[in-house]
Amino acid sequence: MATDSLDITANIPLSDEVFSDEKVQRITQICRNTICFANDLFSLGKEMAHSHLGAEFNLVTILVRERDLSIESAIYEAVAIHDQSVENFIKISEQIYRFDEKTNRLLEKYVAAMGFLMKGNIDWSTKDIIRYPHI
Repeated sequence: MATDSLDITANIPLSDEVFSDEKVQRITQICRNTICFANDLFSLGKEMAHSHLGAEFNLVTILVRERDLSIESAIYEAVAIHDQSVENFIKISEQIYRFDEKTNRLLEKYVAAMGFLMKGNIDWSTKDIIRYPHI
């Protein structure tokens, strides 16, 4: 995932100790999941149209199967899951600044970079008309 390269691409050299912190690991995982949830929402139509499996591994179709929802209800549920993930990211990111001043500055940069990744995925999916022209 793109989060793994932030130490190099965004010049955020977090120590192993900091990166392995439970809350830092949690917001990193939330960032990754949020990107995947958004991507599943944007790619649903294309996956269903071009996949012989019918978007079998898309969050929306998983919700249809597992919770016996209509496509429309599953889309709303997937949006709610995405939005809750963003809220959790914000909440937990506010709790990670408990290191020394230098490390906390790096963590601020790390959290901001993950926010850019999440927003960038949405921008790429909605503004690049070649990737998902149906949006």
